[in-house]
Amino acid sequence: MEQDRRERQNGESGANRRSPGKSDIIIWAAVIIIGAALLLVFLLTRKPGAYVIVSVDGKETARYSLSDSVDTMIHGYNGGTNHLVILDGEACLTEADCPDRLCVKQGRISQVNDSIVCLPHRVSVHIVAADSDAPDAVVSYGEVIP
Repeated sequence: MEQDRRERQNGESGANRRSPGKSDIIIWAAVIIIGAALLLVFLLTRKPGAYVIVSVDGKETARYSLSDSVDTMIHGYNGGTNHLVILDGEACLTEADCPDRLCVKQGRISQVNDSIVCLPHRVSVHIVAADSDAPDAVVSYGEVIP
């Protein structure tokens, strides 16, 4: 009885709650289907990368093939260092002397447009395709020219 009085005061009585109707179920099903379709498209259109581009302070400092085995130190902004390892078609930063080490926690990358960024050292490691030197399109006065 005390519980019923508290529920009435808080507006949480069982009579005020409604069960999910047919339209609620249809909306949730549609959201789940659309989300699954977008995830599937995203996963199926990913391409494996060919090169790793290393940039420091916005300038490309090195380019490595993902098929090579590389173990090198990147000298970043203000003397910071990051340890880059490329092995088995994947690149990762294994060590860094930045305060948060978020770049190390980003893990391995291998797909086109994957990136690892170290903001304190202004280091960027980016995966590109084999034909990355060619532009996707040229924009001229609002028109796209292939």
